[in-house]
Amino acid sequence: EEVKQVGAPVKRSLVTRSLSSRVEAKPGKGFELWFGDVLVHTFNGPEGESRAKEAVPLLNDFLDSVPEMYHVSIGIDGLVQGRGRPLFRVMAQDAVDFQADLRATALSMRKAVFAVSLGVSMSGRSGQT
Repeated sequence: EEVKQVGAPVKRSLVTRSLSSRVEAKPGKGFELWFGDVLVHTFNGPEGESRAKEAVPLLNDFLDSVPEMYHVSIGIDGLVQGRGRPLFRVMAQDAVDFQADLRATALSMRKAVFAVSLGVSMSGRSGQT
């Protein structure tokens, strides 16, 4: 409560693995972007690793803000945004079926947002940061 009163940002991603993003390399299967126990997206191609690693701090910042579902958008071009800011891009090289991958990533983002809201409410905090 004191942190909230002084207006300091709460960065849950810095103190708990369950509310933070990470990249896991899967040989022959790309680079997986995880948020807690939610597989958000798998990046492939020659820049897959760098794209995945670039997404980690952006996704953490977004999810640390305890967003609502409507704060997430995914364009038909594959751009995943949080509160209107780019987080990462789903690309054709990431999966065999681009449209199915877009749908799967959208579902995963909803799960990540839900995990944050559940994690915050389970900790006894109001969810407002």
